[in-house]
Amino acid sequence: MSTMEPRIIAFVNRVVARAASLAFVLGAAGRLIADVPVIVPCDGLPAAVAALGLTSELDAFGVAPAASVAVAATLSAGEEDRSLLWFARGGDEPRAVKLAGRVMGLAVTGDGTMAYAVVRTTDRKGVVRTVWLTRVDLKTARATPGLTLPTTARGLAIGPGGATLMVASRDEIRTFQLPGLASGKMYRVPGENVGVAPLGDSSGVLVAQSSRIVLADLAGAQGRDGLVLSQEAAAPARLTGMLSSTGDAGTIAIADGGSAWCVRAAALAPPPPPVPEAAAEPAAATQPPLEVPPADLPAEVATAPPAPVPQAPAPVPPIVPAAPEIPAAPGTVSGTISGPAVAEVAAIVFLGPDNVLRESLRVSPDERGRFRVSALPSGAYRLVAAGKAGRVLICDPPFITIRVGGNGAVEAPVLKILRAQ
Repeated sequence: MSTMEPRIIAFVNRVVARAASLAFVLGAAGRLIADVPVIVPCDGLPAAVAALGLTSELDAFGVAPAASVAVAATLSAGEEDRSLLWFARGGDEPRAVKLAGRVMGLAVTGDGTMAYAVVRTTDRKGVVRTVWLTRVDLKTARATPGLTLPTTARGLAIGPGGATLMVASRDEIRTFQLPGLASGKMYRVPGENVGVAPLGDSSGVLVAQSSRIVLADLAGAQGRDGLVLSQEAAAPARLTGMLSSTGDAGTIAIADGGSAWCVRAAALAPPPPPVPEAAAEPAAATQPPLEVPPADLPAEVATAPPAPVPQAPAPVPPIVPAAPEIPAAPGTVSGTISGPAVAEVAAIVFLGPDNVLRESLRVSPDERGRFRVSALPSGAYRLVAAGKAGRVLICDPPFITIRVGGNGAVEAPVLKILRAQ
């Protein structure tokens, strides 16, 4: 055997060991992805909801099993643009609260003291005017509109641990901190999102879109297109919503015509423990150290490689401070602008209150497109984007309408700046 062969064998052993280690790590990473959701017809309503004895079609429902509370939303008789929220605790007689709009999404806290609803109001022609995140105190039977939401908002769910509220709308999932409804993280999820539901206590969520149900990891990195969506399951019918506060019934997707479909999906598994370096290279550990090459080897083999030239440390990019948490103070309005021409925006103009010909104030967005104003008088406002140097901005939608009240802060829908002319 020549003097080079032992070293070749040692090198091959190291390559094989590292390949085996990499295969192990990739295999472990694959276990982080849950199985594809299974969608099957639901047998019927949860027993607590059926016990309400409602004969009208239900738009949404929810239960808090630990508190023996059931909640359900129906249309108000003779009023297509109003809903009744029915609720009962244990064997008590059901009570109802009339809401100034139609319930599109519903979630109930685990202790059964509070329900949250996405309530949509429309004009006489059926055009959506506003969408409210409404709180309903199930002890006092009092409803309080809290925040304005994007007009496409439909899905609603309470996050793991009951600390956040998740709202699904077109291209995004918003979160709000409970109980004050301060704005939390926002996730970009491209598509017509009609529902969201947590996967156990993990960071994974089910996202319902009109034609499918997918998985997303809220702890994952957001790329240019937002969160990575995986494990797609085709919807059996066009989906219009999703319910997660249903106790043992699990997540329920609602389709056209009111049909209900039970969604079964496992929570995301925690990441595996790191592989120790010694275990990753068992073959290399048993090999003797390389010897100095003999003098009869070719010069290019016996010559030591040149010492590396010291490199200057790479410049560290400046740290951009995160935007402060938006307090849920009355009269506070915040929002975000996005789009290819966002750099052309000079200011967001507030017209109002209750008068689109009166300019109340202007505010300049920060470098991330966020803006916020405080202490606004109550009333309706129209928000429009003003271009730099008097340029006209083409936006989607052309403007945003919000209503400021005394019950909390307002998060305006995202305004996309398409181009300037």
